[in-house]
Amino acid sequence: MKKHRKFFLTLITVYFTLSIVGIYLFHSPEFSHDFVSKHESIHKLHKEVSKRPEYQKYKERPHLYRGDKETQEMFNQVLEYENSPEFKAEKRRIYLYLMWFRTLNTLTLIIASIRLGWKPLQHSLGNYQKKILTRKNTLEENHKKALEELSKAEKKQKELEVIIQKIEERKNQIISERLKQIEEQNKEALKQIDFLLETSKKEAEQECINNLRVMLIKESIQELEKKLYQTETPERLMTTIDKFNFLIEMLS
Repeated sequence: MKKHRKFFLTLITVYFTLSIVGIYLFHSPEFSHDFVSKHESIHKLHKEVSKRPEYQKYKERPHLYRGDKETQEMFNQVLEYENSPEFKAEKRRIYLYLMWFRTLNTLTLIIASIRLGWKPLQHSLGNYQKKILTRKNTLEENHKKALEELSKAEKKQKELEVIIQKIEERKNQIISERLKQIEEQNKEALKQIDFLLETSKKEAEQECINNLRVMLIKESIQELEKKLYQTETPERLMTTIDKFNFLIEMLS
């Protein structure tokens, strides 16, 4: 508390001292009494005319003015008055006075604000910095978790790809094995068909041979019977027939 009181007393003292210096150097923010007394008539005219919009237009572009000559002469008098060295000196003094006190007031407010608000400002900045750091840590933690989740997801994706690859390989293997089985079955079926065809062919051939043999035997028997009945006796015929039957049995 004592430090603040001492600071403010010092600040007020410096402020009033610099204010007195400013007043001593630049007097006041108005035209001086001596200057106004010396140029009273033209100063009053300037005060009235400078507020008129048409004068400002004439001041910026006098060659475009289209008013009456009396007004133009009045504008020229005021413009000549503004361009006089004494008027410019007064305007410069007023400008310096205003700038002196604006600067003094601004610096005083800045110094007082820094003195009174430095610790709260430090505290506020510290809290803000802590919030930023906390948020930064939170974002980093979330980023780390996101990376971990992404890594897990990539790992699961790779595992899933391996499983899918194994399933695909197993499927291809099963299809290949099944195709081989079907091919073997087809080969075996073709063999069976060929065997059956061959067997049927042989059976048909054998049947034809047997039929032909039977037919030939029957014809031979008939021829033989005719000859035997013509040449042989009954006893010899019976003996011959028995031998012939035995021979037939042996051939069949």
